[in-house]
Amino acid sequence: MAGYLVDEDNIVQGIMMAADRQSSHTLPWIPAHISSYDPATHMVRCLVPQHRDPFTGEFQETGWLQLLTPMMGNGFGMQYAPFGGATQDNLQAGEQVHLLVSRRTQTNYLAAALTWNATMPPPMPKINAGELVVKDAFGNMVYFQNDGTILVSGATNVVVEAAQNVTVNATTVNINASQSVQVNAPAIDLGASQETLLPLVTQAFQGLFNGHTHPAPNGTTGVPNQQMTDAELTSVVQGG
Repeated sequence: MAGYLVDEDNIVQGIMMAADRQSSHTLPWIPAHISSYDPATHMVRCLVPQHRDPFTGEFQETGWLQLLTPMMGNGFGMQYAPFGGATQDNLQAGEQVHLLVSRRTQTNYLAAALTWNATMPPPMPKINAGELVVKDAFGNMVYFQNDGTILVSGATNVVVEAAQNVTVNATTVNINASQSVQVNAPAIDLGASQETLLPLVTQAFQGLFNGHTHPAPNGTTGVPNQQMTDAELTSVVQGG
């Protein structure tokens, strides 16, 4: 696998592209389409439509180029993995990218920016000014809307994990489920602010109450005349 500097492929292709450009105007960037992507180094290879192999007539393919990102650090940052797939017969199969020419007299490139086109349109055609949307190829999305709403949408599941605490603070919290809501924990406390929490009344307590007796001078009393019914049980919130 190529390193982060110019590799042998880049040198060979650079010579061919430089020769092809001797009689043409040199732009600060040129359009290309991604043919392959390496996630370990975040580098791409691209087919360049405006440069053809002088012997075969095919679009020339670059060596491995660094794909720029808006944020990076040592093992962290923003990484988008393009699909690639551009071929000689179908350039549009790979994402369009602008190659930044780092030296005007040599063919040294950086893959500067991915761009949408007619074949690959943006995810939110009617987005409002000032809004931001991040959506992957599988339908998962985070949408920052201009009314202050943040929409988090998962194509299948949304999982929130924390090593310690998850806190939700809001005026009103709504939970809507079409089938059920499950809460699993060693202890669950429910109550309103400034009020004492009360335990749930379960069927186990109902059986104990209806069958309990008291000591009496001549033995024990009978069970209570007033039996507890299901009406006294907690129904909206239940525990097991």
